[in-house]
Amino acid sequence: MAPDYGICGSGWGHRLLLAVLAVLLTACAGPPPKRDDPLIGKIYQAQSQRQIEAAELYRHMEKSRVIYLGETHDNPRHHQLELEILDTLIKQGRRPALGFEFFSIGQTSYLMQFTQSRAGAAGGHGKPMTLAQLRRLLGWESREQAWSFYSPLLKLAKQYRLPVFGADLSAGITGRITRIGVSGLSALESRQLYPSGFENDDYRQMMYQQFTEAHCGWSRPGLLKRLYQTWVARNDAMAMSIGEFLRERPAQPVMMILGSGHVANNMAVYERVAHQFPGIRQLNLGFRPVARTPRPLSDYLKPVIINSTRFAPDHEYFWFTQRVTYTDPCERFRKQLKKQPG
Repeated sequence: MAPDYGICGSGWGHRLLLAVLAVLLTACAGPPPKRDDPLIGKIYQAQSQRQIEAAELYRHMEKSRVIYLGETHDNPRHHQLELEILDTLIKQGRRPALGFEFFSIGQTSYLMQFTQSRAGAAGGHGKPMTLAQLRRLLGWESREQAWSFYSPLLKLAKQYRLPVFGADLSAGITGRITRIGVSGLSALESRQLYPSGFENDDYRQMMYQQFTEAHCGWSRPGLLKRLYQTWVARNDAMAMSIGEFLRERPAQPVMMILGSGHVANNMAVYERVAHQFPGIRQLNLGFRPVARTPRPLSDYLKPVIINSTRFAPDHEYFWFTQRVTYTDPCERFRKQLKKQPG
């Protein structure tokens, strides 16, 4: 079963094809709808296929070095849950390093300066950085909704002086890969990548299918190749970022905020971190918007089989939520595609 997160904020190339996808973003406007579905609000462990309470989920988190919170970027409930989880972990005595897909590696120093600076600190210069100053430095002045989602996490991290890092590549380098491919980059641009040597033909085939489905059936061979190269480069960078904090702070867990697709099937970032740290305990929690029409739990927990490879279900733990929209944007998208040049 392909992920049915909803196109808006799904994480599949949200920086890509902006002109073509503008119609989809329009479809996501308006107040969040409400829909009855017996799964909403419930947490399930995929391996046992049983419902668990939040307290049990937190017990599993206590044993994990890396905790992934897989979100749909524009779903407000997902960000509320992230804040609740971080607050709970802090109250339980854990002080996780907090990583974000939505910030780049190069922005880490701004994030660290914001959360680590304090008035009167020895050797400090001037006043601590304010949230407004951080927003300007990050270039987020025009991103009202996204800032309202992530700034509460940053404020809480500052309150407890948690280390915070950006984990993704810059928008500039990802945009270049999407346009011209990795082989077209200059030597200087290539030095901004963190290649791990990941190769898996069945995973590539699965992602080609999902990129195509996420774009409502539209694809071109050359574009799919470049999208996949961008995808792998970003996952490599995020896994490298997490690994650096694990090495530097071996007694401190990492909580990573990222799009659900980046850890789906225990692949991508999850798999690359496991490759760096054999035997490491990670926890893959996906905040899953329910399908547009109610489905049985078994549909969500199915493994994915591509050729001879059996991939794990999308997540180890599913926390079900409402969707941002229950309409099918692909109907409008297909009409828009008919106007695009061949």
